[in-house]
Amino acid sequence: MWPSKSSKYFNKLIFIDTGYQEITLIKKDSSYIIRANTDIEKEHQKFLNEMGAKTIDDQIDGEKLLAYVQENSGSYVALFAIINQAFNYPYPPVFKKVNAAFSNKITRTEAFQFYIDRYSPKIAGNVDPYLLGTSMDGKKVSLSAFKEKNFVLLDFWASWCFLCRKMMPHLKDLYQKYHSKGIEIISISSSLSDDKNDWAKAVKKEGIQTWINLFSGSSYSDGVDVAIKYGVTEIPTAI
Repeated sequence: MWPSKSSKYFNKLIFIDTGYQEITLIKKDSSYIIRANTDIEKEHQKFLNEMGAKTIDDQIDGEKLLAYVQENSGSYVALFAIINQAFNYPYPPVFKKVNAAFSNKITRTEAFQFYIDRYSPKIAGNVDPYLLGTSMDGKKVSLSAFKEKNFVLLDFWASWCFLCRKMMPHLKDLYQKYHSKGIEIISISSSLSDDKNDWAKAVKKEGIQTWINLFSGSSYSDGVDVAIKYGVTEIPTAI
């Protein structure tokens, strides 16, 4: 939505429900105020007030979130909030209590199942806590194998990410200059944000086979997805 020709961005989260919706844009100076007088949008504002947050993307205290869900177990707003919180601030222990507090109305939704499948830890058996992913030849690679290196740079990226791929020439220069002095680059893509076939094609096209390239697969067969484990909320991210 572009409310004026001079606007570059228009970003305002509102909640809408089924049926007729009435949304109002109010011009104030050079900006616009958006209002939706629906019940779910009213709850959205109530939720923000109780959490002491300006937006639903702000970090929210886990105990406050738990208390809210216990009182509002069928809240779609709370479900949206915990999905955001799980991605940005992975796995506080209180999340299990929050999950259990939601009613069947929420837990039966596709959104809740998506959240559980994507963000809940599913560790089975003896899992290497330092596992980073799997190489193109099927070899599992662990960060612990590089403890003798002076520096290890973890590059989180995706094949579709323009800025990620724009950064590759700089990584090539870095690798060429400092690999002999002990730096190792490990580029990691994840099924959380990429397609494995597209990733493999992009690695070859960018010509970055000189360093280690890994893919963190789906279904969490090897534990928590590595991007979430390292708190990566946007790409490119270098650690």
